[in-house]
Amino acid sequence: YVSTGIAMHLTGRPVKAPFLREFSTDQSWYLKAPVTFHIVLSNQDNISVLPYGKLNLSRPFSFSGEPEEIKLVLPIIKPTQSAVFDVIWQPKGVSPMGFYRANLTLVYGGNQTTPLADSINFWIIPGPLLVVGVVLLLIFLFAIWLGFYHGRQKLGSKILK
Repeated sequence: YVSTGIAMHLTGRPVKAPFLREFSTDQSWYLKAPVTFHIVLSNQDNISVLPYGKLNLSRPFSFSGEPEEIKLVLPIIKPTQSAVFDVIWQPKGVSPMGFYRANLTLVYGGNQTTPLADSINFWIIPGPLLVVGVVLLLIFLFAIWLGFYHGRQKLGSKILK
């Protein structure tokens, strides 16, 4: 017995379009990089699809820095199956911090450019910066409380006189 695999390219539109089931990160905020993106694609069609595209990462509230782009070429997703992909992103720069937006755009098919798109937001807040911020906030709140407390005492002593 001899067997062989045959790959054929058929033109035409898919009967049921693949869809993006999930695009997420494992956390909504990070103390440090790297960031892991979780992508789940589902192919309910009767043909295999080869998704490809890009993941754009930007800082909407920052005036410096260009958005980073990660090119994605994902493996073939067979008919009636789902595929799970994890993309790990290590930011460029010494100390990345702040609010980030990740925009995923995938396309599939030969001449077809049917987009699958989604976006998510996340934060990178370094641990030492977070501790310093909390301590400064507590000192500020204590100073306000102390000011009100002493102000009431002075006001009370003036009323009693």
